[in-house]
Amino acid sequence: MHPKTTPPSASRRGNGLSDRSDHLKINLGCGPDVRDGYVNVDARPFPGVECQDLSTIPWKWDDSVAEEIMMLDFLEHFSYRKTDSILQECWRVLKPGGKLVVQVPDFEECAKAVLIVTPFDCNNCEKVILQPALACPHCGHTHSASTDAALNRLYGGQDYDGNWHHTAFTKSRMRRYLQKNGFENFQELELVHQRVNWNFKMSAMKGEQRWD
Repeated sequence: MHPKTTPPSASRRGNGLSDRSDHLKINLGCGPDVRDGYVNVDARPFPGVECQDLSTIPWKWDDSVAEEIMMLDFLEHFSYRKTDSILQECWRVLKPGGKLVVQVPDFEECAKAVLIVTPFDCNNCEKVILQPALACPHCGHTHSASTDAALNRLYGGQDYDGNWHHTAFTKSRMRRYLQKNGFENFQELELVHQRVNWNFKMSAMKGEQRWD
């Protein structure tokens, strides 16, 4: 796939109420996290949620219609072989200069907890562990419990069909994916909150490239 600066040759027509908003914001894979001001979309039925199979591309929306697409704990639920196509679909749906917000488990922080590579944050008391130890010096949370929590964070809750994680990301890997798929102006968000939950959250802006 090679980047181009020409606009798409044909629009992919949407068919829902959400397509008629002048300030469309989309919350993909929202689960029960329904947010005001967003079109909330998930494969499972929840009140206030549009049911849609987001593994099927193209999505229902027209080209260049959304001001923002939010994907919180979403991208890791798909094979790494689909990461590019999902990000390219976000690029297609976003307006020029539109914002993409992505939150995923942080593989590096999870690995630190498993391997006792300090410093890392205790997932129980959220305080920083500075020295290798078999338990958190602040709250006594054991290393084995932290290991289980970190590995479960990486592989998903697995408590309902589809709640499995199929790929993992570091911050640098995410930036590479975003850049190659036409995004720029990366910014890390909620640094402390995300780190203590072994996540990272990043925003990016739709740039000028597109892919066939």
